[in-house]
Amino acid sequence: MDKYIKKTEELLKNYRKYMAIIKNDDLDPKERKHIAIQLKKVNNALEVLSDRDKLIIEEYYFKKNQLKCISSIVNLEESYLSSYKKEILKEITPIIFVAELAYEKKSEIN
Repeated sequence: MDKYIKKTEELLKNYRKYMAIIKNDDLDPKERKHIAIQLKKVNNALEVLSDRDKLIIEEYYFKKNQLKCISSIVNLEESYLSSYKKEILKEITPIIFVAELAYEKKSEIN
């Protein structure tokens, strides 16, 4: 699961970059489709979050704000916010990587 949490973080960190990339007309159609699917998975995962959790993710990953700044916005201690952000990632990772995790689980059983 840890590797998928890292993949989730990478998707979130690069979300804005990917949004710009898929608008590039020179992009290979297969690559565009792959990126678009990844972005859709992220968007779907964000939909299940509370407004506060979504705000934390948007501020940290999309707007690149530091935890200190975000902590004042959401009224949480910075030290707590760091671990809380990890809990949010644990919540959305299975939504983003549902197929991959299911495949791994099936492989473990067989």
